[in-house]
Amino acid sequence: MTIYLEVNLKSSITLLMRFGLLLFICAGCSNGDDQAQDEEISSIFDINDTHQSNQLLDDLFHDTMQFTRDDLQTGSTNCTDILDEGHIEDRIITWPSEVKNYFLENLSKFPNPDLISQSVHGIYLVTDATLYDQKSKTTAAGLACDRGSDFKGIIFLNYNSVIKRRSSLGIGAWQETRSKTNKYIDIIEGDTASITLMHEIFHAIDIKLFMHGTPENLQKRENLKSKSWIGDEPIFKRGPIIALNGSDDASADSTDRRCTHPIHSGLSLTAGSSAEELAAELKRLQEQTNFIVPYTMASPAEDFAETLTVYYFGVFHQSWQKRTVSFEKKPLFVHDTESILRTKKQHIDKTCALAKLVFGRCEL
Repeated sequence: MTIYLEVNLKSSITLLMRFGLLLFICAGCSNGDDQAQDEEISSIFDINDTHQSNQLLDDLFHDTMQFTRDDLQTGSTNCTDILDEGHIEDRIITWPSEVKNYFLENLSKFPNPDLISQSVHGIYLVTDATLYDQKSKTTAAGLACDRGSDFKGIIFLNYNSVIKRRSSLGIGAWQETRSKTNKYIDIIEGDTASITLMHEIFHAIDIKLFMHGTPENLQKRENLKSKSWIGDEPIFKRGPIIALNGSDDASADSTDRRCTHPIHSGLSLTAGSSAEELAAELKRLQEQTNFIVPYTMASPAEDFAETLTVYYFGVFHQSWQKRTVSFEKKPLFVHDTESILRTKKQHIDKTCALAKLVFGRCEL
């Protein structure tokens, strides 16, 4: 996979109650069947009637190592980057209260915080070197591992991405990320730090509640996967817009289940691609596939996490990913995820199926 270098607590409680409790009592995406929807959610996640307090989310942010090397070694994910460190505890950085409170404020919009506390064991801030991959010679912005004992997620976020590179504008404030993957494509993505954290949380939910959940949950996950994948290969052909690990083999690391998030959501372009070719590829992705952004074609695990990340930030934060291909300052094509998820049936169907699977409802 391509890896790039690169939350007023008082109001959070009110927001958590509003979104965490009320949304799960409400009807589903469009059928208005309250009883059926409540039964489905309770049977999948065994959600309690009591409200998930903000304190439980706060307790997930650790300043010291609360896991063992054996937890990572026996987990289901490839966490060699972390295990390569002789003294992992020396790589963990204390959370600045400003950024932790910022993350908590953002997480307050999550429809059901119970899913996070059920799926995540801990969230850590670590040095840049900790997430360096010797094989690809690149550094992840975030990485989701899991404990082999219970498959709860252990999430690592890169200090450089979350703190250092955002410090000039304030680490406790939303920062809209605007970037270029090459001279032709401009990306508006949203707040990179928040996106990375949520992407990794979705990995943890996937690993704990689906991949290692009940047989019923796993089957529902597999049924949804079949909308886009045959094994670890996408149903639709990958074009030149995505080439992982600097090669044209986009599936090179899919079997390793390296649950990571790159800062630009996975555009590593084939050398020599013209602006016209890239515009055509993004248009093909929009019109002829159900992969909402290029990085979702990396692997089934990344498809699950990134599709839900696009949906979550678009619906709950009104922040939608947008890619504009231009040549000589003239736009050739705009790949706008909001427009796609309002108008393109195949994308709506898949994303809503994922949203219903995880949240019990879809708000598209």
